Amino acid sequence: MQKGLPWVHLEHFVGPSPPLVHHYTFLEGTSTVTDILLLISSASSFVGCDYLEIGSRRGESLLHVLPYCQSCYSLSLSEEELKSMKVSEEFLANEGLLVKNEPRIVCIRHNSMTFDFSTLNKKFDLIFIDGDHSYEAIYSDTKNAFTLLKNEKSVIVWHDCGYT
Repeated sequence: MQKGLPWVHLEHFVGPSPPLVHHYTFLEGTSTVTDILLLISSASSFVGCDYLEIGSRRGESLLHVLPYCQSCYSLSLSEEELKSMKVSEEFLANEGLLVKNEPRIVCIRHNSMTFDFSTLNKKFDLIFIDGDHSYEAIYSDTKNAFTLLKNEKSVIVWHDCGYT
């Protein structure tokens, strides 16, 4: 008897010929190739996908879903907030590195725990939650995400909710 959630093969989502994954850094703290394939597949299932990502790091996943989106939003901590956490200069330099000069992505620099999501005046087809990994932050991001869903076909994807 199987315990837990049912297993679903990745091919169910991406098809037999998965899309190309590019601009991938293979660095720590990013989504895996399979995560990106799932996001591409999810975004491409909507006509003119409206996408929100909470916690974007370097921007690999944003760049991959962008061709399938009519709007693409990123919410990540501000430089001041990151500095207050005493992150390294290398971490700061890499924050948003791949999307800094991408005008089609709306980059919002704010803590998702205190951000007023109603100011977006927007609903989303696909929301990717990959910000702070504490229980409180995941709970808050999830609660906010449910208020931002466009309709019953909208999707929320959680990434590595936890620390391991």
